[in-house]
Amino acid sequence: MVSHIDDQIRNAIYAIRNDITVYSYIVAHDTAGKLVMVRKFEVDNSEIERLIPEVKTEEEILKKHSNLQELFALLRGELAKDGTQEYTTANSFRFKKNTVFAKLHFRKKNILLELKVGQRKVTDKEFKYWREGESESGWAKIYQGKTLPENVVKWIEIARNFSSQSAGEDEETVEDGEENKKA
Repeated sequence: MVSHIDDQIRNAIYAIRNDITVYSYIVAHDTAGKLVMVRKFEVDNSEIERLIPEVKTEEEILKKHSNLQELFALLRGELAKDGTQEYTTANSFRFKKNTVFAKLHFRKKNILLELKVGQRKVTDKEFKYWREGESESGWAKIYQGKTLPENVVKWIEIARNFSSQSAGEDEETVEDGEENKKA
């Protein structure tokens, strides 16, 4: 329910994957002088044909980012321990224990490591929490090197342990800062 909807909001609604119907309401006096609420249809995105992103294979993602293959191998070595499951999506790798605890997003010169570590569990200034610290998830840019920095290895362990403790929650709990921004 909204009091006003402009074109920018209307266009954003069509980009959202979930079905949304928006009505606006005005309050007016009827002929008898009583207050009435009048509903006006604004927008409905349920009839929009949505594109389903294709899942890319590991080879397709790594082929596009051949300069980051060594860094990916180092990160995967740390992330894929202790029975962790791994899979790809349209543009990222995901790692899950009981829940998804890590995502790797490839950039031109780095890999964006997104981790669900728990609210305020990591105090390192290189690790940035989503929503200005009011989130259980955050991210850091990881650059190519001979080994992974110790702080990154520590963050991964914190995230894996946090995932093990939060069994029974929704599978896709790492916030998606890139692909699915939440309103």
